[in-house]
Amino acid sequence: MQEMIKNVYGDTTAVEFKPEIPFDLGGDQPLDCISAYHITEPVSHWLYVTEGFKQFGFELTFRLKSNNETAPEWPISMLNGLATYVFTQERHLTVGEMIDFKRPLVNQPDCFLTTLMMTEEPKLKSADESVKILQIVPITPDEAMAAKGWLTEKFLKLIEIQIKDGLTDLRRFSLLIQDNIANAIARGRDKDGSDTDSVPSSKIYFNISEPRKARVEFDALAGFHLLSVMPGRIPHEKELHIISPEHNITFIPSDEGMVKGVNDTWVEVYMTPDMYREFYENLEVKRKKFYLSGFDGIEFAVNDTYLRDHEGSISGVQQWR
Repeated sequence: MQEMIKNVYGDTTAVEFKPEIPFDLGGDQPLDCISAYHITEPVSHWLYVTEGFKQFGFELTFRLKSNNETAPEWPISMLNGLATYVFTQERHLTVGEMIDFKRPLVNQPDCFLTTLMMTEEPKLKSADESVKILQIVPITPDEAMAAKGWLTEKFLKLIEIQIKDGLTDLRRFSLLIQDNIANAIARGRDKDGSDTDSVPSSKIYFNISEPRKARVEFDALAGFHLLSVMPGRIPHEKELHIISPEHNITFIPSDEGMVKGVNDTWVEVYMTPDMYREFYENLEVKRKKFYLSGFDGIEFAVNDTYLRDHEGSISGVQQWR
């Protein structure tokens, strides 16, 4: 790894962060080492490089814009936390994957970065062909939704253009505040569609008595995702799933609108173009129920989000009013 850094950046000394007790001897930090390098070009920043993900076929880098002469240590905690997640879940991270922290990366009022996106490492190449180097690029919540609503590959190309070398500026605003970028993403979504085929929901309920008489419920979390993803799926003749721990809903583009129960845990909603447009116009991230013209017997409802603990049990309710 040191040789790889030297080939790109020349002689630069690493600050190494190693666990006091190795993981295979009972330590609680899976990574063998995280090295931090102070790089001065194109701007002053710290480059963090992991060692220890090899068994999963990748290593990670993270570039943080900083004038500090010593390496900030919060990225070490972030990377170790990510390592714990990977080792526990046995996750093989890939380009385009997003991990939602559900909070800003640092406790600063001007930090809006909440999601870690895996991108191609722009400068460093592994000598081991079995190991791919991924770079972490933090993005904002609306950028994450825009990525899900479009093709991930194209969103990544846009990120590469707008965020040079994937350099993280903790104070940057969302790219979508720039009208030209927001409009480009919307045009791309309308042209290409979305490769996100499912969105989450904490709880789903449905009751079907006949194809045009039913009640279908999902939560506001699903509604939030549907607002971003649905325009890139249904108008492009692509199915879209809402997934909860117990039940699933599948929206299917169709010439005939109806609701069909597949089994006790899975319902299909067949949507005509007019039905989709009216459904989308009624979607809001809050509790509500609504009907669609010509389908008075089908009630859709958006409900509160149930919070779950690490074992999947309901531990609380997030209300949406």
